[in-house]
Amino acid sequence: MLGYHEYPQPDAPPVCVVRVFEPDAVAITVSWEDETQSIAELTQLHELGLFEGRIPYRRPLEPYRLQIRYRSGEQALKHDPYFFAPQLSEFDLHLFGEGNHERIYYKLGAHVTSLDGLDGTHFAVWAPNAERVSVVGSFNLWDGRKHAMQLRAASGIWELFVPDVGAGSEYKFEIRTRGGRTILKSDPYGFAMQLRPANCSLVTTLDGFAWSDDAWLAASHCSFHLRRMSRSFLATSGGRAASITRRPRSYA
Repeated sequence: MLGYHEYPQPDAPPVCVVRVFEPDAVAITVSWEDETQSIAELTQLHELGLFEGRIPYRRPLEPYRLQIRYRSGEQALKHDPYFFAPQLSEFDLHLFGEGNHERIYYKLGAHVTSLDGLDGTHFAVWAPNAERVSVVGSFNLWDGRKHAMQLRAASGIWELFVPDVGAGSEYKFEIRTRGGRTILKSDPYGFAMQLRPANCSLVTTLDGFAWSDDAWLAASHCSFHLRRMSRSFLATSGGRAASITRRPRSYA
């Protein structure tokens, strides 16, 4: 429903329509990424923030920008996350459904990437029993109405590419259950987390990360049984310490 849509016409270019849902907005204009002049002013269809309008047909198609004016008088210039097509392939969804996707951590979670020349972050999470899932963070004032994610059919996976969100951004997933509850969850596939007591996931990238476990991997003086015993001792002692002090468990 939201985003950019083309409707074919016989013997004529298709009708191009942009729909935007922006809570508290009173006016929205559209301009191409590579032009400064606005190409259309969207019409407000509902007072809650639903806008729609036609824009010129263009090839090659480029991302557009939204100039938004709010009731408070503040203005914002942003790109439309619903302009971009879903990024997970049907093959990814098939393997995930089989339980055979051996690199699903490359697909779920938060991944910094670039689409159509725009930098941003692709978010994806598996929530098969959710009625609605949104990604929220400081980039949208933690408002779950602004970045509702797209459900990929029966897979239970929700995804969305959000332009202009980069490494270091705090985020969570806002989930509305079928029972009507709204809950906030950290990312189970997130690469980084805030230090307790804060509990937000952090957008990060592993590019350029320098691993420092070469010596441990190369060590041959410890037998397999000793290593397994050491891990077992560490796990049990760490659990005891956590229960005694009532502090979060940690092996650091």
